[in-house]
Amino acid sequence: PGGMAEVWTEWTSHSGLEYAYLSQWFLRLGYAYEDPLKGDRRYLTGGLGAKFRGFGLHFSYLYPVTPNHVLQNTMRFTLEYKVPYRGGF
Repeated sequence: PGGMAEVWTEWTSHSGLEYAYLSQWFLRLGYAYEDPLKGDRRYLTGGLGAKFRGFGLHFSYLYPVTPNHVLQNTMRFTLEYKVPYRGGF
């Protein structure tokens, strides 16, 4: 209803940085922003990761910038396994 001006407030922006050491150890930082009229979610994230022989273990922590965030102080863990590609189907 607010036209194009309102459309621009509906965008959410995320930015992040990752440092990889030997493509095996990872350090990550990020920030997310949402317009105050559309939810006002703003938070910082930090994380660590490691990969070894196809396996990966990753951890991240979400720290809210706005009070009473629904994901306040959330910790996330990810375990992954990358299947080697051998060609074909």
